[in-house]
Amino acid sequence: MSDYDSKNECRLFIGEDNFENLEAEIKARKRKNCFRAFEEEMKKNIEIELKVQKDRELKLLPPDVDVDELC
Repeated sequence: MSDYDSKNECRLFIGEDNFENLEAEIKARKRKNCFRAFEEEMKKNIEIELKVQKDRELKLLPPDVDVDELC
């Protein structure tokens, strides 16, 4: 059975309106999952950038400065 036949069988079983709603829901979930993955990647990049920035700042400080006072 081809993908086209499967979709038509599903349409007949649940009805055209429900099938279109189901397709829209699937597309929305895929977009949401894609956005969530993008968001996770951005969070990781921001955390890395903040760590790098902090490391750079710490290297610029004199050795006698207490790091805990800065935080």
